[in-house]
Amino acid sequence: MPGPALTMMSKLYCPHGGLIVPRPTSLTLSDGNLLLTAADGFQIVGCPFLLPSLTPSPCVEVRWIVPPLRAKAGGGAMLCQTDIGICSAATRAPQGPVRIEGAPSRVIVP
Repeated sequence: MPGPALTMMSKLYCPHGGLIVPRPTSLTLSDGNLLLTAADGFQIVGCPFLLPSLTPSPCVEVRWIVPPLRAKAGGGAMLCQTDIGICSAATRAPQGPVRIEGAPSRVIVP
């Protein structure tokens, strides 16, 4: 589904409020901001999630679900505000979707 492109200026959070920090692999710019792609790394810091046993199980990574024919930037599928990212624990257990708060880019990803 089309939507505004995600850039380094987009605010991304895990479902528990941890900050998602993109690690871009390309230098593709839009309006002076780096475009984010599914090939980039996404580190999650500050996730406070605990299992019912009170064992810490913070979100640590994001896996993106993107359409196969998505426009590419720097070798990876461009991400947009309507894409779904799944946050995972270190065990790779899924822990919920990425929360996207604003995508200031004027570029629309088809």
